[in-house]
Amino acid sequence: MKLGMPINYAGDFRETINNLADFEAAGVQRIAVPEAYSFDAVSQLGYIAAKTETMELQTAILPMYSRTPTNLAMTAAGLDYISGGRAVLGIGASGPQVIEGFHGVKYDYPLGRAREHAEICRMVWRREKLNYQGKHYTLPLDEEHGGSGLGKSLKIINHPVRDNIPLLLAAIGELGIRMALGADRRRVRSLVLGQGIRLALLGAFLGVLGAFATTRVLTSLLYGTSPADPLAIGAAILLLGGVTLVASWLPARRAAATDPAVVLRTE
Repeated sequence: MKLGMPINYAGDFRETINNLADFEAAGVQRIAVPEAYSFDAVSQLGYIAAKTETMELQTAILPMYSRTPTNLAMTAAGLDYISGGRAVLGIGASGPQVIEGFHGVKYDYPLGRAREHAEICRMVWRREKLNYQGKHYTLPLDEEHGGSGLGKSLKIINHPVRDNIPLLLAAIGELGIRMALGADRRRVRSLVLGQGIRLALLGAFLGVLGAFATTRVLTSLLYGTSPADPLAIGAAILLLGGVTLVASWLPARRAAATDPAVVLRTE
């Protein structure tokens, strides 16, 4: 757990920055600068980098649609360079009100684009030649996808300070948030199983109530047993429980085995 603080994008930036040394001395470990459709966050973080020594510098959050994946990677690598390895890249989809209204870019496939942004950023930071064939981005852009065919597979010129700059993906998925906040795999597995078991118990309870409530009607439809037969009710509950365990165990195991970053950006 780290102590961090955000900066209000509509506040007095200079007044806040003048107090940063005191915040840093008091134990604040990370500062987050939002962007939305205000001043860009990166310029402000560059200034903050010169005014601080140990504080991590997080973008909170850069909208993906306003920058290409490689531009985001270059920006994070540059901020990481001037700060001595303190950059944290926070990206997100924002919303159509901002993306289409302010940037004039079509807002589509936010989760798929987030995944490809993350993959391309990591390739850039590892100084790999960019040869990427995704659903939304193709590097180099070939003629088939609207390019001239002259693009070359390039890698970033400079050597990034780190090839694994922390990357945050703004998301609201419950499993992604829990895993990102440190929930272990056993806890995630128990969470998914628990949800399935609770639904099964509720269904069994309502089924038993329904059987007793409709005894007269069901009696005429049953042969050799009664609606209140404990063996029949018990067998039905056991069957329902078994099916629930099997149906819940598979997604629970899958969820527990998935990397948190993947959970956060899965469509």
